[in-house]
Amino acid sequence: MTDEQAEAYGRFAEEPTRPDLERFFQALSRNRCLSPLVEGAVAPEL
Repeated sequence: MTDEQAEAYGRFAEEPTRPDLERFFQALSRNRCLSPLVEGAVAPEL
C-alpha cells in the first residue's frame, strides 16, 4: 500500500451527499433486520 493509500484509508474520496448517506443507512437498517435470520432466530414482523 502506498503512503497516499494508507493516508486515505477509511475516508471518503469526496464528501458524501445526503441521498448517498440515506441509502447507506437504509441498507444498514435492512441488514440489521435480516441478521437474526442468519443466526437462525425468528424473523421480526415488519
